[in-house]
Amino acid sequence: MLRSATHDGENWIARFGYLLDKKPSRQYGIMYDALIGAISAEIPPPAELVYTKAVDVSTGVERQKIALSTGDTISARC
Repeated sequence: MLRSATHDGENWIARFGYLLDKKPSRQYGIMYDALIGAISAEIPPPAELVYTKAVDVSTGVERQKIALSTGDTISARC
């Protein structure tokens, strides 16, 4: 995701409309749509896209499960 993010370089510190200071920063920013696009691009094929609602989530030491509104269940290892 870092390739899609923008390094901001510095933080501007302002109070009541006045710029008080500028400090170096190591933070990165990314718009939500660019974040989702970057994450999607990293998912290798043949991943299946599922468009439905999650109705229940259960976690465990070995497996995580998501129950879907379609009646299906998705299960994954940690």
